[in-house]
Amino acid sequence: MGWFSKARSGKSTTPNPVGSGSKATPPLLKVQTDGAAELVAGVQLSRSAETELYAKAQRVPIPEDRNLSNLVTAEPGVYLFVDVGVRVLSSPAVGRGHEFRIGANTLLSPNILCNLQGFQIFADAQGAVLQLSVSDFGQLSDELRDYLNQRMLEGDAAMMLAVMAEYRLLERQAYRLSDRLFAVAQTKRTKFVESKVVVDTLSRIPKLPVSTGELLSRLSDVDSSSAEISELVSQDPSLTSLLLKSINSPQYALAEPVSDVNRVVVLLGYQGVYQLIMAAGFKQTLPDSGRFRASYDKAIELSQIAYSLSAVSGRGTPAVISTIGLLHDVGLLVTELLKKRHPDFAALIADVDRSEFGGELMRVWGLPDLVCETIRAQRYPDVAPPERLQPSFKDSVALLYIADLLHTYMVAQKSPIAPLYLREYLQQLGWRDKSLDAIWKAKVAPHM
Repeated sequence: MGWFSKARSGKSTTPNPVGSGSKATPPLLKVQTDGAAELVAGVQLSRSAETELYAKAQRVPIPEDRNLSNLVTAEPGVYLFVDVGVRVLSSPAVGRGHEFRIGANTLLSPNILCNLQGFQIFADAQGAVLQLSVSDFGQLSDELRDYLNQRMLEGDAAMMLAVMAEYRLLERQAYRLSDRLFAVAQTKRTKFVESKVVVDTLSRIPKLPVSTGELLSRLSDVDSSSAEISELVSQDPSLTSLLLKSINSPQYALAEPVSDVNRVVVLLGYQGVYQLIMAAGFKQTLPDSGRFRASYDKAIELSQIAYSLSAVSGRGTPAVISTIGLLHDVGLLVTELLKKRHPDFAALIADVDRSEFGGELMRVWGLPDLVCETIRAQRYPDVAPPERLQPSFKDSVALLYIADLLHTYMVAQKSPIAPLYLREYLQQLGWRDKSLDAIWKAKVAPHM
């Protein structure tokens, strides 16, 4: 619909005068390359309705710079009809942004215009904009209002199709970039991680209690009993000392001291015993500094979230997934120690994903492959969907990834850019249609 009085070849085009109410084909503007306008046939509308529109609406020429952004933001609650094509550009803080197009002769509703605020909007050519306020729109005749409503539906549909086309393009570009980043991540499992410099550094890091690996293997075995766990802990003096020291600390505030490992297992359950040993043992390996204390605090919180996710999803063994959450950032210890011992290689060390160092340290400590590979691959969900991962640790990586996102959003109260493959990893855990907020409230928070 391009009902604008614009001169062409020295002649003016004006709406037909009010007549007997007979139907007339209203003129539509078709903009030529030279800026002139050509009238083309439009939708049937009575002359009286056409005249009514001209009486109610305001014609605004498109500025010389063709920038229509002010028309969108400065006049809230108006309908806009533009007789030329329009380009809508996003305005990110960094980078060029993205663009989609709206065809000529499109009627834009206040709802659409409200969502265009913050975008830059440019006309393809000189022309005009027809403005109609919401209050005036409500006073139109039924015929004209019905007609404009139909045009609005067409305009909204055109806008949606334009956005969907741009979305499909961005999606293809994102997946192409994702494939390249994943390939880089795979190739960066560098020889440096296995070099003598790193291996020597790993050997100097204090290990977890000697029976931790065996204890984790027992907990992964569904046939293990509490008696077997108690016996294994009792055979290792370091585990026994660590466990009794922890259970008798002010944190548990027991009425009487506990001196029997079997009693501890009864009180905490063998998975609780394991988590206590792991947390206390892991803390002993870390330097006593602010950065590592913050890392440890996050690890404890992430461990609890991961445990709950494993339990409610039925994926993985909760104690094992909890251990992975606890040890997920152990690569920080390796990175900082390497930088301290080899300052000349600081740039090279910083270029290596510390998850690689963490996974290698887990291998040196003798922990199961599931723990090592999950920690090593924990950043892959940023650049790859679950189907790109090895089946043996796909669930554990998904659990750690979702646990980390929940910690970021719900505990740390941060709002990073929405992850590219969030939906796919939620689907991996059986929660495709769930939001992080819903999962936190229904499945995690009640168990924390």
